[in-house]
Parts: sequence; structure tokens; C-alpha cells
Amino acid sequence: MKTKYKIDYLKQIVVITKEFAESAGIVGSTDYNLMKKIRREFPEYDYIMPTRKRSKQTNKRKNLSYENMEKYISIREGANSVNISNLHKLIAASPIQPSHYAFVADWFLTYYGDYRSPQALFTKVENVISHNEVVNKKTGEVIAIEDLTPLDGAEQSVG
Repeated sequence: MKTKYKIDYLKQIVVITKEFAESAGIVGSTDYNLMKKIRREFPEYDYIMPTRKRSKQTNKRKNLSYENMEKYISIREGANSVNISNLHKLIAASPIQPSHYAFVADWFLTYYGDYRSPQALFTKVENVISHNEVVNKKTGEVIAIEDLTPLDGAEQSVG
């Protein structure tokens, strides 16, 4: 059973859970009577209910499907871009990685991390040659995309 409250004698506070606070708000309930008893025994103590801190970090991969990656690259660099073919090679070779999607998404975010910025659409990515490499997260090895070979039966199409 989860503890409904905790008394900190040094700080003179009583930490209560949200569930306990809600059920103690119902007059006549067992938690209501328990809260009255605690307040009677510790009248000078403060009563707090901790709140969770929300992460201010946004999900960079939200709405970032293979199809959307391909659309973004083709809009930014053109439909015949080298990076479109690199994306297809990565997708085809990704089944050998522990996390297929993360392997491709990490490559995309490395070179197109500003994909949510409208201004980024109007600038071409420079040093296209450097986009022809990926890093194996397990080994740290840098792999040229040309050296990746699709697994037998792996689809070459995006999506």
C-alpha cells in the first residue's frame, strides 16, 4: 500500500499525496478523520503536496516520419538530392541497428536539426559530402553511407 503522508520532523512539514488530499476533502471519510488527527497532533507543521516538474524539453522527433524526412529534404535541396538517396540507404540498412528509427532520425537531426524553422527552408545545406556518413552508436564507428548494404528483403522505399 502506498504511503498517504510523510512527516518530516526536522523541517516541520507533512508531505501528503494528491490522492490523500482529495479523499481527505470528503467530510466524514476515513482520510478526512486521519487528516484531522494529524492536524491536531502537529498544528504548527506546514502541509505540502509535491508537484512534478515538467520537462521543458520538446520532442524533436514529433511528426518526424520517414516520409516527412524525405519531403523536407526534397523541398530544401531538391527531389534529386544526394541526401534523398542517402536517406533511402539508411532506411534500407537500419534493420541491423538496435533501434531502426532512431538510427535514421539521428542522422536526419544531425544535419537538419533546424527543420522546424521556416528560415531553414531557404538555405541549402552546405558540405553535402559530410552528410554521407553515419555513426554507429554502439561502437562509435563512422560508416560511409555508400558502404551500407540493405538486408535481403529490406524495402528500398520510404514509409
